[in-house]
Amino acid sequence: LSTVDPANPTLLHETQRWAADLRRRPAKVYDTAVTLRTLTGDRAQADLHIDYVGGGYKGAVDCRTRFVKRDGQWLYGGMAWQTLSDGRFLVKYQDRDEEWAQGVLSAAERAYEQVSHELPFAPDLPLEIELYSSPLTFRLSVMLSLPPWTRQWAEPGGAVKLVAQEDDPRRY
Repeated sequence: LSTVDPANPTLLHETQRWAADLRRRPAKVYDTAVTLRTLTGDRAQADLHIDYVGGGYKGAVDCRTRFVKRDGQWLYGGMAWQTLSDGRFLVKYQDRDEEWAQGVLSAAERAYEQVSHELPFAPDLPLEIELYSSPLTFRLSVMLSLPPWTRQWAEPGGAVKLVAQEDDPRRY
């Protein structure tokens, strides 16, 4: 965890939970390969490939990630997201167009308005929503031990995570 960027508290929280799950359910195989794509000053983007076997599951994941240099040390900064925000929500997505992400942001706003009027609850803002095209990349971001049918995840201190439905990538 010392290589995770502490400037991103959501990523740090989620990585701590992910590592705790891996300690409870160790992977039999966990191999990584990183290919540098861009390097600009104290920022880098790389393609990450992971092969894993464990918890009764086997998979391979490819995703674009980012790294930041702080105090002379390169730190993992999470996935290289495209983002949209309205102040209340921060929608993170990859491999999709901005019009599609804007639709997700609008739906989140409508749901928030309805829920906030019916329940006495005020979450910390902005609320992060991460959208995944790949169920394997989603599981990598939550816990490798999740059953493969899991398509949604939310927890205090973390982002809301959703996987696109395979038969209709505009639905979650």
